[in-house]
Amino acid sequence: MYFYTSLFCITAELPQSQETLRSGDNKYNMINTIAHEYKHVLDFLRIRSLINYGFNYYKISQYSDKNRELRAIEYQRSHNSYNNTTTKYKKTIDRYESIQK
Repeated sequence: MYFYTSLFCITAELPQSQETLRSGDNKYNMINTIAHEYKHVLDFLRIRSLINYGFNYYKISQYSDKNRELRAIEYQRSHNSYNNTTTKYKKTIDRYESIQK
């Protein structure tokens, strides 16, 4: 999955599907996508803090690439905007999560 970001939309495309979901299709889809990316920022700041205190980055297993994505998905599902996202958006999140597991 990759994210294409611009001023107006964030697009998520799953590798095994040609189906494209535009977060801008619904304002709550966009808000929820931003919440997902915000969790990555929070994780990055936490990792940087741990490294500054002498922890080895590669030994911080809860912050592996896979776990960071799963943490971001969990965060976005707990965000208030998730309940108002479209069914198509939720299905895309579910498929993306299954790829990460």
